[in-house]
Amino acid sequence: MKLDDLSPEMQKKVEACETAEELMKLAETEGVELSEEDLGELLSADGRA
Repeated sequence: MKLDDLSPEMQKKVEACETAEELMKLAETEGVELSEEDLGELLSADGRA
C-alpha cells in the first residue's frame, strides 16, 4: 500500500501519525489491515522510517 493509493483525507490522517503504533491504531480504527511491508511503505513515504 502506498500513500498515493489512499484518499486525500486518509493521507492527511496517515501523515498526522507520529509513530508506527499510531499508524497501526488508525488502520484498526478505519478497518484496514496493514502488513509489515505496508507499514514500512507508509512510514517511509514521508521520511519517518
